Amino acid sequence: MVTIMEGPVVPMNSDRLAEALVSRLACSVDSELLLMKRALGTVANEKDFQQLQGQIHSCAKNLKGLLREGQVCPWQRVCLDPREPLQDPEPPGERPLRLGFFPTAANPLHWMHLLGGLSAISQFRLDKVIYIIAGNDPRKSDLAPAAVRHGIGREVLSAFSPFLAYSPISLESSMPGEVSVFRLLQLNAGRRIQAFYLAGTDHCRRFNPDTKEPDTIQRLEDGVRMKLYGFDERRHRLSAIFLDRGDPVPQVDTFLEVFRIDRLPLGMSSTRIRDALRGRCSPRVLAGVPFTVFRTIRALGLYGASRVPMDEHAHPVAAPRRTESTVADVAQPVTSVPSAGYSNAVPCISFKLESAG
Repeated sequence: MVTIMEGPVVPMNSDRLAEALVSRLACSVDSELLLMKRALGTVANEKDFQQLQGQIHSCAKNLKGLLREGQVCPWQRVCLDPREPLQDPEPPGERPLRLGFFPTAANPLHWMHLLGGLSAISQFRLDKVIYIIAGNDPRKSDLAPAAVRHGIGREVLSAFSPFLAYSPISLESSMPGEVSVFRLLQLNAGRRIQAFYLAGTDHCRRFNPDTKEPDTIQRLEDGVRMKLYGFDERRHRLSAIFLDRGDPVPQVDTFLEVFRIDRLPLGMSSTRIRDALRGRCSPRVLAGVPFTVFRTIRALGLYGASRVPMDEHAHPVAAPRRTESTVADVAQPVTSVPSAGYSNAVPCISFKLESAG
């Protein structure tokens, strides 16, 4: 196994860089939360938004400290797309990258996906978390088109750059995340990487008890043993981080290093959000959706969104008009990311980050 060197890498003007990166992230988050609160109108619950902002505040404070100390380097270039040139060999003297890989259907993408990535960076000193959004799966009738989910994901994640990143590796593929991670490592064969695979605790097992098919632990172990996509333990090391979803977590005997992130606030899930959009549970749940995601869901009428109670006058772009070209417009960010279109619509809420340490 590769030996991970712990020495920090501190760039010039690290204090100013940390302030700029974290302030940009905080501004994007505050705009999303404020616009979503306005969009929900009287349905919105202040405590839900405060809880979300508080959790992100904590992560941002930790990120700022890690950046200042040189413990994370999110600006390091990583090859995320097979169409991109392969990575150059690792520069002499550089430490191995610590990268998180977060496969998700993003159906729809919500704050727990984003908080999970930020929390992983904060707790495990990762340089970056890469989101692997699933492609189309004919077995899942409730799955929005891959082009739409990828387009939304890329637009949202661009606001969290360079901490969170989008990969199109599964856009035209149905391969599971446990396979995609090895493909991405192959694209970065020239760099030493300590990879951390992120998943919910409901996947912390060898086999799915319902389908009897291999689950995350078994698939990752199989990939390492089979040297999937040329996996080389001399260059790459693979661990797993499981995000607590409130499920009982069995102890699994595995040669993988396994870590855990405690349960995040609100206990939201894509299933609950889809239910809320269909009117099957309280619309308060929609506080867990970034406004950019919600705006597009309404534009396309995804998941029965037309049944969502909403103050149409809360914000001029809260309920965009549906057009025939909307699907193509949303899919376009897969190759070109347009401006979100609302960055100047409201002033950013003061985030008041405390100094780290």
